[in-house]
Parts: sequence; C-alpha cells; structure tokens
Amino acid sequence: MDIYPLVLLGLIALILLAVSAGAVYSVVSRKKAFNAIVAKNVAVKPLNYDDWLAKRIAANQRKAKAIAEFQALSELNNDFNAVIEGE
Repeated sequence: MDIYPLVLLGLIALILLAVSAGAVYSVVSRKKAFNAIVAKNVAVKPLNYDDWLAKRIAANQRKAKAIAEFQALSELNNDFNAVIEGE
C-alpha cells in the first residue's frame, strides 16, 4: 500500500479525534456552566410562573365544580329513574 492512502487515513482519524474531543469538551464545559446557574438559582421557575399558577388553580376549581355538578345531576337522574320505575 502506498503512503498516500495511509496519510489520508491518518488525517481523517486525526480530524475525527479532534472533533470528538471538541464535542466532549463542549458538553463538559456547558454542563459546568449549567450547574453553576442552577446552583445560583436554586428555585428555577419560568418568568410567568405566578400567572401560570393562577390559571392552573382556576382551571382546577372549574374542573372540581363541573365534576360536582355532574355528580349532582347523576344523582337527580337516578332519583327520577327510581320514581319512573315505581320504586
């Protein structure tokens, strides 16, 4: 085998090694930066957290009200069925 293909394979291997080392380094360095930010802001929450929480509470209250109304109507329907069937 000539030296030219070996040199090309060596360069390709060197480039792949450099790219993979750069990728590993960037992941590790970003992880350190992310951990520093998380340590600085222990309670990470979105900027509109209060609005979101108020909307979720309102939605849960509407849901609970709808469930209670449905249960009341279901009981009323059962009572009507009992009267109709003559029990």
